[in-house]
Amino acid sequence: MSLDHLFISYARNDAEFVNRLTKRLKSLKLATWRDIDALRAGEHWQASIDKALSSAAALVVVLSPRAVKSAYVAYEWAFALGAGKTVIPIIAGKIARASIHPRLSGLQSVDFTKRGKPWLRLIDALESEVSDAQRSEKAQIRAAFEIKSGKPKKVGNEYVILLWIERIPAGATRATYEAHHKSFKPPRWPERNPGANFRTRMQSYGDVLLSADIRTPHGTTRIETTLYNALLRTHAQDQDRAVRRALRDIRRN
Repeated sequence: MSLDHLFISYARNDAEFVNRLTKRLKSLKLATWRDIDALRAGEHWQASIDKALSSAAALVVVLSPRAVKSAYVAYEWAFALGAGKTVIPIIAGKIARASIHPRLSGLQSVDFTKRGKPWLRLIDALESEVSDAQRSEKAQIRAAFEIKSGKPKKVGNEYVILLWIERIPAGATRATYEAHHKSFKPPRWPERNPGANFRTRMQSYGDVLLSADIRTPHGTTRIETTLYNALLRTHAQDQDRAVRRALRDIRRN
C-alpha cells in the first residue's frame, strides 16, 4: 500500500483505541498524522491541522459517543470532505446510527464493535484508495482460486489458492510470503523462482493478511494485502456462481 499520511480524527477519550490503531497502521508501513504526535509547543495548531488535512491521502475518523458530539472532529472530517479527500469512518464505540451525521452515515464504515475481521476490512478500505497509477508502478501480491472441474478446488474446508507477485523489482532473487494468522503452519515460506513471478500455493478457508518480503540487490521490499482483496482483483468480474460463493466464504470467515 502506497499512501501519503493518513489523518486520524478522534476524541481524546478514545486515545487508547487510537494508540492501537496507529500502532497497527504503522506496522503496515503507513504514515499517520494525529495532533498528539505532530503538534509542537508554541505551534499554531489550527494552521498545522489544516495543512495536515490538505496534504493527507485520506482521513480516518474514529466514531464514538464522545466523537460524534465533538465540534473539532466534525471540523476535521468536514474539511476533508470539502477538500475532496476520502473519509473512512471507524465505529469504535456503541453509538446510535441516528447520532452519526448524514454525510458520514452514507459512507462505507468499518465497525470495530462487531465480530468479524475489522482490521482486514480497514486494510481493504485503505488499499482501495491507492490510485491505479500508483498501483501500476509497484509490486503487488495477486491471488486466484485454483479451478478444478469448473469450480474452485478445495482440500477439506480450505480453498487452494495460487499466489504470485506482479511487477517484481529488478534483480529480485527471493520472495518470502507470510500469512499473518496463528493457524498457518508454517506461516512463512520462501520462493526462489522470479522467472515465474514467485508463483506459489496456499490453502485457506477465510481471509487473512498476507505479506511478501522481496529480496533485491538493493535491500528488501515488503508488500502487503488481504487475501480477499488479492482474490477480488482477479475475480471481480467473474460471474461464475461457484467463484462468487468462494469469494463470499473467504470474506466471511
